[in-house]
Amino acid sequence: MVNAVVALAVAVALFPARARPQTSRPVTAQAAPAPARADVLRGAYGPHRANNDLLYYHLDVRVDPEKKFLSGKNTIRFKMLKDDARIQLDLHAALNIDKILFGAAPLAYERDAGAVFVTFPRTLKAGRVYSIDFHYSGNPAEAGRFGGITFRKDPSGRDWVNTSCQDVGASVWWPNKDQWRDEVEGMRISVAVPNGLVDVSNGKFVGKTDLGDGYTRWDWHVQYPINNYNVSLNIGNYTHFADRLGDLPLDFYVLPENLERAKKQFAQSRGTLEAFRHYFGEYPFERLPEVHERLQVEGQESAPHRRPPRRQRHPAVGPVLQRRALPAHAPQRRRRRKTLAVVAPGFLPAFQVPELDDRGRG
Repeated sequence: MVNAVVALAVAVALFPARARPQTSRPVTAQAAPAPARADVLRGAYGPHRANNDLLYYHLDVRVDPEKKFLSGKNTIRFKMLKDDARIQLDLHAALNIDKILFGAAPLAYERDAGAVFVTFPRTLKAGRVYSIDFHYSGNPAEAGRFGGITFRKDPSGRDWVNTSCQDVGASVWWPNKDQWRDEVEGMRISVAVPNGLVDVSNGKFVGKTDLGDGYTRWDWHVQYPINNYNVSLNIGNYTHFADRLGDLPLDFYVLPENLERAKKQFAQSRGTLEAFRHYFGEYPFERLPEVHERLQVEGQESAPHRRPPRRQRHPAVGPVLQRRALPAHAPQRRRRRKTLAVVAPGFLPAFQVPELDDRGRG
């Protein structure tokens, strides 16, 4: 009897019961949602985009942090690539078009979602350079971390404004040809902010002007090609301090309460750049300073000063490179974040950088 039970157990183990065939349910493919018309218009490189080549912007904007209100103009210089009497620009539907001028003459335009089709009174000729002034105003839409523009307060309750618009597009806060296929060759950025605040934007600082009405204008000059979403406003109660590496100026903008910590943190900057020179060659954009800054958000992939790749710009790897002679792409140990957030050289807006001890450890 025992042998029979054992034999039965072996038989069950060797020849398990045949599983019932399972009927497969048909998989129904879910169609992707249709893109919004505004996204189609902004994403397409249609004939009224392709008929011109951007040359230069001068963005002149006034920022009222309390009302979360922008007003100003963008002077757009472009060269026609074919004869046409119409071009396509972009401005988010939440913002008003006050007027578009061709010289002193107002131009007709049509809005379709975020697209703005500008019509000229005569045909613009291929090979000729033209310029228009696009005046606008309004309260820009805010939509989270990369939602375009953010109006907030710093830890001491002071106004703190910055932009980050790689996802939604730069036209969420200023008028431009919002397309990655075309970039201006240079740009001037003029930002008027309430007295006591500082604007740090792209390029080289040109100067500031007291406008006599409670506002100060900060002027910046971009001497290299720049794409639209990298154009940045960074407004706060910043304190500036500086250093040099040979002929290269190093500029730092931090909140006053972080000044001493920042000086200690960025004592490593010169050594970091020297390490980059050793591994990657001479710094390729000597006409622009290195800019570091405290911001309220972590940021997008961007290179507003047309810097080398990101792995060459992370200030946290500086002490490691100097003291351990590791290549810049060596994996770094995950470190606990501190509150001292900065902009890496040429990187706007910021990721947060850990404080390091004298051995480069967090």
